[in-house]
Amino acid sequence: MCRSMFCIAALALCAVVVHAGDADKWKPGLHEKVPTSEGFDVGLFIPDVYAKEPARKFPIIFMHDPGGNPQPGEFRDWANHNGVILIGINGAQNGPTEPITVRQEAALKFVEKELRLSDCLRFSMGMSGGAQMSWGFCVNHPDKHAGILMMGQCGLPKLPPKHVAVAYIHGDKEPNLPFINEAIARLKKAGNPLREIVRPGGHIPGEHSDQEQMLTWMFTLERYTHPKRSPDEIKDAKKEAIKRIEGLSAINDPGARFNEADQLLAIPDVGTWPEAKTLAATWCKAAMDKAAAMANAVDKHEFLTEVSQSPHLRLVPSGDSKQLPSLLADLRKDPAVKKEYEAGLMLQQIAAMEAQAKNKSAWQQVLSGYEALKARYGDTRVAQKAEEGIKRANAAITPPKQGR
Repeated sequence: MCRSMFCIAALALCAVVVHAGDADKWKPGLHEKVPTSEGFDVGLFIPDVYAKEPARKFPIIFMHDPGGNPQPGEFRDWANHNGVILIGINGAQNGPTEPITVRQEAALKFVEKELRLSDCLRFSMGMSGGAQMSWGFCVNHPDKHAGILMMGQCGLPKLPPKHVAVAYIHGDKEPNLPFINEAIARLKKAGNPLREIVRPGGHIPGEHSDQEQMLTWMFTLERYTHPKRSPDEIKDAKKEAIKRIEGLSAINDPGARFNEADQLLAIPDVGTWPEAKTLAATWCKAAMDKAAAMANAVDKHEFLTEVSQSPHLRLVPSGDSKQLPSLLADLRKDPAVKKEYEAGLMLQQIAAMEAQAKNKSAWQQVLSGYEALKARYGDTRVAQKAEEGIKRANAAITPPKQGR
């Protein structure tokens, strides 16, 4: 009996040693041109928390680039903050599909063998041809994917599963815009979570902050809703969120504190948590502090208007938000602010019409509304949103031709 127990203990010790060796094999930080067994290489970034939590499985983002040279290092701060592994699939570039798929499968085989990886919290991102590669990677592994960040492209005919979040970033003069609008309509019908950011310009990936914003949205949503999360992943997500809520008071900068609270309030069903009221009150106070530091009245009004329209406000105790209406009313005494406010009210009415538009006649009314708004308030910030509405209405009235 003693000999048997000794053998079991020895085997257990060996397992611990092997596990520790595996855990130490990949240190946190950026690893460039890591070879895979198929003769390809990848870029790899491992967050600091990977070494601190040796039993945890981690989310991952597969990065693609049309020239075959993605840059995981550009997102290292975001990945460190959120505890996400990044992998750049080198050599996967515009061209035939087969070489791209071969490199993707080699990268997948590598990370599944070498790293502690979530079975489902896997994301992909890319610009232009890299976006198409990201979509293809998802539909080739539908049950093990969570989100796609599409920049400057529309996607492929086969849709991802409806639990997969899809984010679009593109220019308002993007050549692929008709096809992007078509893809968004198909995804909406299928029930996929969707977001879109439109910036001035053509075939562009948007700002780096836009990309981080979309990644944060997808990651937060899927970490708390993906249907195939493990029990440990569910438990770890809640534990980490509570730790972040408790750490809000240590963030001195009101803008950073507001952003962190805003991200936490975006967690699905967070309003049902015992910590919700404290979190919401902190969010509201940070918003007031951030606004107080703004010198430009239009900027301040725009920000506080967003706060006043946020669904998070319903979680804030009434006493903590009572000064918000009077702040907005005082700001609207400024002529420039008043004009932006009036333009915003008109925009809301037209946007409501757009949401109900079902035929060309209705879309024509929407188009006329946006054109009237642009003509009347052309020197306001709202006019840019009217211009985006004009493009959407024109695309709805004259749909893109089928085929590419």
